[in-house]
Amino acid sequence: MSRYNLYQDMRAEVCRGASTFPAERAVAILNGASAVSYSELFERAEILVRRLRRDYSSRIPRVAFVAPDSAGYVAVALGILGSGGVFVSAGVETGRDAFSALLERMSVECVVLDESVSGRLTPADFAEIGAEEVFGRVFRFYKRRFAVLRFPNEDEFAALNPAFVRFSSGTTGVSKGVVLSHETIRDRTDAANAAFQLSRGDRALWLLPMAHHFAATVNLFLRRGCVIDIANDASPADVAEKLRSGDCSFVYATPYHYRAMALADSGPPREIPRSVRLLVSTAMPLSREVAELFHHRFGRTLNQAYGVIECGLPCVNLEPDSNGQMAVGRPVGGHEVRLAEPDEEGRGTILLRGPGFFDAYLDPWKTRNDILVDGWFDTGDIGVISPEGALSIVGREKSVLNFMGLKIFPEIVEGVLDAREDVLESRVVGEPHPAYGEVPVAEIVLAGGASAPSAAELTRYCVERLSKHYVPQEFRFVTSVPKTPSGKIRRS
Repeated sequence: MSRYNLYQDMRAEVCRGASTFPAERAVAILNGASAVSYSELFERAEILVRRLRRDYSSRIPRVAFVAPDSAGYVAVALGILGSGGVFVSAGVETGRDAFSALLERMSVECVVLDESVSGRLTPADFAEIGAEEVFGRVFRFYKRRFAVLRFPNEDEFAALNPAFVRFSSGTTGVSKGVVLSHETIRDRTDAANAAFQLSRGDRALWLLPMAHHFAATVNLFLRRGCVIDIANDASPADVAEKLRSGDCSFVYATPYHYRAMALADSGPPREIPRSVRLLVSTAMPLSREVAELFHHRFGRTLNQAYGVIECGLPCVNLEPDSNGQMAVGRPVGGHEVRLAEPDEEGRGTILLRGPGFFDAYLDPWKTRNDILVDGWFDTGDIGVISPEGALSIVGREKSVLNFMGLKIFPEIVEGVLDAREDVLESRVVGEPHPAYGEVPVAEIVLAGGASAPSAAELTRYCVERLSKHYVPQEFRFVTSVPKTPSGKIRRS
């Protein structure tokens, strides 16, 4: 009995209408001056489908894939999915030790590496079995020399119809392998599109790493026949100019990107045209300072979205106003949200329920049914819900500091510090104190060319903007703050 395959369904869906829309709409990927059509993309993916099916005809291969974002990346990823293989995602920033550990945790048997990273990441117990040139990039294939260890739960894993495994961000502990089936990715992309309403007329400006967003967002764009305009390597000023020209209709980026665009933009403030219909901010909290800076420069309000690797995009703020822009919005696409045990200020742990939730955790093995309680997933995030039903994120449950019984959410302090022009980014951590429990300490990365402000100046600045117990007891200047592979601040 054949199983549902996301790639095959995508191909059929896109090709059904391929002859009914203008030639320029048939473009799938733009990367600078290079354009790749859907037909070209599927042709290359099919070559990889046949190759993987030939080499792994008797079982579902687990294929680890590392490459920079490009049309070639998309073609290889689709080839893995189309073959029935499991796409094990890792970003180009992954180090050798971390990559080796991922291969062991997944019992990976096939590795595909872009030539630019192959010398750095080639595993010692893998042998090269060939290479493929895909849209100007060379991808090298490696096969494990020795027997692949089975999972303790191999049969259960295979029964899920697995398509994609990505390890969670691990901001507050050890990351878990999140398993998504072909059906789950279909359901979560359908749910997200209930909010975004993407179609073949849309051109999506892409600024995020595909390795961390391929399963939901990139697949959503492809399923709807959109154009993906890869702009990761463009300067913030060039991206800002692209927005002003109205060359795209949908933007999906982090607050870091929107801040960089606003600071790099020169000349008088000028509104982005309404043909750019949605500017979605995701992956990390949007501060009021960044939102106001962007609005001042471009005359547009950002739409914040709440993404969770286990759940997809359950909430989007589609109609933000001046009072509610910091909210991640209302549930979309059949999702539900509630708070567990809210405190006197209405803050509680965010619970989610809805379509497209993950199928299992890989290590240690737990299925969705082992984790959800009456269908509800405990996110570990702290939030509040407005009387109108809009959700706002306050912080991570495990990152909350306890100062004499008072809660301190590091993200609030970081938002205040990051609003300064001389601060590139910051991280607030708790240090044990014999009398107070924990005290907040700020680590600060200075913006290029900025002089370090005094501790007294920073203290005054924070006192004017924060509750007294939120003010850091110490300020340390560092060259960088630790990040997870997906770019989130590491809290442990």
